[in-house]
Formats: sequence, C-alpha cells, structure tokens
Amino acid sequence: MLTGANVSLDSGNYDAVYGGYDDTEVSLPEVFKNNVTITGTAATNIVCGAYSFYGNVRENTVTISGNTLGNVVCGGGTGAADAIKNHIIIKANSEVNGIVYGGKGVTSSKENDVTISDSTINKTVYGGEADGNTENNHVTIDANSTVKESVFGGYSFKGDSKNNEVTINCGSVVTGNVAGGVALKGNSEGNTVSIIKSSAANVYGGKGDTSSKENNVEISDSTIKKNVYGGYADNDKNGSAEKNKVTISAGSKVSEDIYGGYATHNTNENKVSITNGAEVGQSVFGGYSLKADSKNNEVTINGGSVVTANVAGGVTVKGSSEGNTVRIIKSSAANVYGGKGDTSSKGNSVEISEGTISNSVYGGYADNDNNSSAEKNNVTISAGSKVSGSIYGGYANHNANENKLSFSNVAEVCESVFGGYSLKADSKNNEVTIEGVGVVKAYVAGGVALAGISEGNKVNIAHSSVNVNVYGGYGAKDSIGNIISITDGSSVNKNVYGGYSFKGNSMDNTVTIDNSTVNKNVYGGYTESDGAISEKIQNNKVIFKNAAKIKGDVYGGYDDKSKANIINNTLEIVGKDNEAKGIQNFDKLNFFITKDLIANDTMLKVTGTALINNAEIKAGVEIGTKLNENDKINLITAGH
Repeated sequence: MLTGANVSLDSGNYDAVYGGYDDTEVSLPEVFKNNVTITGTAATNIVCGAYSFYGNVRENTVTISGNTLGNVVCGGGTGAADAIKNHIIIKANSEVNGIVYGGKGVTSSKENDVTISDSTINKTVYGGEADGNTENNHVTIDANSTVKESVFGGYSFKGDSKNNEVTINCGSVVTGNVAGGVALKGNSEGNTVSIIKSSAANVYGGKGDTSSKENNVEISDSTIKKNVYGGYADNDKNGSAEKNKVTISAGSKVSEDIYGGYATHNTNENKVSITNGAEVGQSVFGGYSLKADSKNNEVTINGGSVVTANVAGGVTVKGSSEGNTVRIIKSSAANVYGGKGDTSSKGNSVEISEGTISNSVYGGYADNDNNSSAEKNNVTISAGSKVSGSIYGGYANHNANENKLSFSNVAEVCESVFGGYSLKADSKNNEVTIEGVGVVKAYVAGGVALAGISEGNKVNIAHSSVNVNVYGGYGAKDSIGNIISITDGSSVNKNVYGGYSFKGNSMDNTVTIDNSTVNKNVYGGYTESDGAISEKIQNNKVIFKNAAKIKGDVYGGYDDKSKANIINNTLEIVGKDNEAKGIQNFDKLNFFITKDLIANDTMLKVTGTALINNAEIKAGVEIGTKLNENDKINLITAGH
C-alpha cells in the first residue's frame, strides 16, 4: 500500500509493522498519508508509518498508546529521498526500547514531529534525520516522560539543520544531550530548545560544523547536569557561532558552563540572560572562540542569580575580544570580564548594580605575551555592590589605554582599583571615578605601567574613602600629565601621588584636594631615582581648596637622590582653612582669595615647616569679596 492505509493493532506479536511500504525502484513519487496505531498488548520490533526504498515519504502517522515496543519507531523513512511532515505520538505509559524518528530521510527530512507524553524512550529521539538538510522538525517530550539517551530536533550528516524545535516539559528527564539542530558537516541555524520543569545533560540550541547561527535556548525551573550552548561550531578551519541566545530563568540550575556561542573561530553577537534566582555551577560566556574573534556578545545576570565561577561577555583564546557587555544586577559571580582576549580587548563594558563579586572585575583583559592591548573598555559599578578583589578598566601585557572605571554608592572594594594596568608597555588616558564609595581598601591608580609610560590618566574621588595610596599615574619610565581630584569630604588614609615614576621623569601632573583629607603625604610628581640618569620632576601642580587637610607633608616634586631636577612646581591655594603639616619643593605659590573670606582668615596653615624660600608668590581676588580696605588675611602661617 502506498497511500491511505490505516493499520490498527491491539494484540499479537510482529517483527515489523508498516502503514505504507514501497520497495520498487520505479515507484510512485511518494508514500503518503498512511496511519499506524498500536494499542493494547500488541508488540512489534519495528513500527513505521511508511517506508520507501527510493521515493519520498510524507504525512504518515504512528500512534502508540500503552505499549512496550522494540528497536525502531519511525513516522516515515526512505532509503533515497525526502521524509516530510511525518508524525509520531507516543503516550499513556508506553515504552520504546530503541530509537524514535519522526522522519528518517536521505536527501532531506522536513517538518516532521514527535510528541512523547507520559512514556519512556530507552534510546535517542530524532524529530528529523537525514544525510542532507533537516528543517522545521519538532520534538515535544512532556508529562514526566523519560528519554535515556539524547533528543535532537534535526540531525544532518552532510547538510544543514535549520529551524528545528525541541520542547522538554513537565517533569520530563533526558539522560543524554538535547539539541535543536545538529549538522555534522554543515550549518545549524534558527533552531530552538525549550526546557521547562525538566532535566537534561548538555543542551545545544544548534550544533554545527561551519556555522551555528541564530539558535535559541530557553530553560525555566529546570536542572541541566552539564553545559548549555546557544550555538556551537567546531570546524577547525572556519567554524563560527553568531547571534545565538540563551535564557536561563526561574530557579534553574546548570551544573557546568553556559555559552551563548562557542566556536573554533568567530563568536559574535551572542546573548545570555540568567534571571530569577538561577544558579550556574561554573562559568558563563556570551561568546567563546578558540582561534579567532569574539565581538559584540552580551551577558546579563539578574534577580538574585548566582554564578559560581567567572562571567565574560566575550572570550577568545587566539584573537580579539571587542564590544562585549556584561551586566550583573542583584546577583553574584567570581571574576567578571567584559572581554577577555589574546591580542586585543577593546570597547568592552561591565555594569554591576547591587552585585557581589567574590574576586576581580576586568573591563578588558588581553594576555598575549608579544602584543596584547586593552583599550577603551568601561566598568561601571553602583548601588551597594561589593567587589572582594581588584577592579581593572583594562588589563594587558602591553598597552592599556583609554579605559574608564566608575563607582557610585558602592559598599566596598576590598583590593585595588586601576583604570589601566600594563605589564610590559604603556598606560595612557585612563580614568577612574569613585563617588559615594564606603571604602576602597587598597590602591587606586588611574594608569599603571610596570615597564613603560603612564600618561594622561585621571582619578576623581568624591565623598569616598581610600585606605591606601592614590596614584594618578604609576610608571616604570615616565609619569606625565596625570590628574587627581579628591573632593566632597573624601579621605585618603595614606599618600597621594599625581605622578609616580620608578626611573623616569615625573612632569605636568596635577593633584587637587578639595574639602577632603589626606592622612599622609601629597606629591605632585615623584621619582624613585637610581642616580643613573637625570630625571625631571617639574611642572607639577598641587591645589588645595575649601579646607583641605593634609596631615603629612606636601611636595611639588620628590626625588630621593637629588633635588637638582625638581623645578617649576606650583602650589595653588583656594579659599580658607586649608592645612598641611609641611610644604616644600615649590617654585610658585598662587593664592586665590574667594569672596567668602573675611578679615583675619587664614588660607593655608602649615603646622610644621614651610620651605618656600625664593618661591614666587601671587594672589588673586574673586569678584564680590567681603574684604574691606585695610582688612588683613593670612595667606600662609607656619609652625616654625
């Protein structure tokens, strides 16, 4: 029978049951619209809605209710052509000891579907399988069903697997893996996996060879015992995973890692969202590339979710990580990376609000030993967040430039804060802004260059507390043009350095202390001279404003070997009631008399020694001053 058969069995034992069957080489184009129903005590080794050796099989249906069957259940199978729109329904506590195929084709398998409810499948389930393309196949595992191996919406050996769907629901268990679409030698695109109140091992939205694109995984109130991949592509020459999406929600638990996209080569524009108290046993990656770039991926962790290990927007082992974003809101993680690259980490972003980070945070991280750079990355931390480790706008073996850090209303940073941090090259034009932070327990530096130049970096601290030193720039070679501004009742428990150099020049740096306190010394420029070269410590400026309090000494420039090259540094005093223990190494003192000063006010009180011999002194008066003719104010007073 080629079409229209209805086979119904409720008893007996059979080796094979076919609704339609065609083994002639010269055959009709299709075997279609046959039906097989197995109920009662009927038992068979093979059940197939239709099978054709040479032609298509289409719109055939197998229904199994309350039976235990043998090796194969197939909606429609063909030895040479297409399997299209075939259906399998397995329900009512049935058990299949073997494999289930919605459609098993050669050239293609399309629009087949499998529905399993309250039943057990002891091997693998395929919505559609073919040598060629598998498209628009559907598998639903429902109502406490069990699949003891894996579930695939579409599975292609030599073609593409596209737009297939798998749904696992209502307490069902898949012991093995779940994949929307698998293409062993082609592309996997547009596939979807949904798991609700169920469990599985590994989950793949799409698993391809050359490309895995626009696949989607949604997991709610479920348990995943291994990894989750939105898209996966493992071709060694050109595998890419792009525009895939993973959503984990409603108290789900994933025991290992989550990847928006994972590939040997490019992983771009993938998204991961973890919300509503979900838990991840290891790490979360928006994109992860082994040999190429990872760009413009996004990870969002929200709503009391927990990531035990690391979170990264994009990771590449051998390429560039650019434009990736991580957002953590009311959730926790260990290390956080906006982007983690090999040669470059650029334009990545981290945003943390009401989050708890048990280790460190990196806007961009690049660790290639020869040429890595971290540039134009951004970190924003706010709303009572706590970071137990250090925070880096950009961290690299080589250049770390133009990175930004911003903190507001943060409870605590337990270690150090760096705008840019370079191990072997320069750190330039980075910026750190700290506002309303309870305490930073270690160092703050705009830019650190352990083997190069630190230049043009900025540190802004307002209404905050820093326990250790603050550096505008910290360089092994020169430290030039760095700026520090400490305002609004802030405090620094140790020293403040506008520019700090190991063995180079420290020039053109500026420190402003406004209505704030420094418990130790302030240096406009500082050089740890070894006496081998004539370092320049010049053109640095220190500014005190509005009752600044310096409990240590203030230096325009400092060189522990020689003062010969400490020249042209400036101290600027604005307003009244500023105070320091001592001042020295300034060639210029500028006083700006603000309009709130009245007679007998003091602008700068030096409790110890003021070494200002031969310094040029200038004063200016703000328009609207309250001072009258013959009133006197003290520009500076000194203890001795």
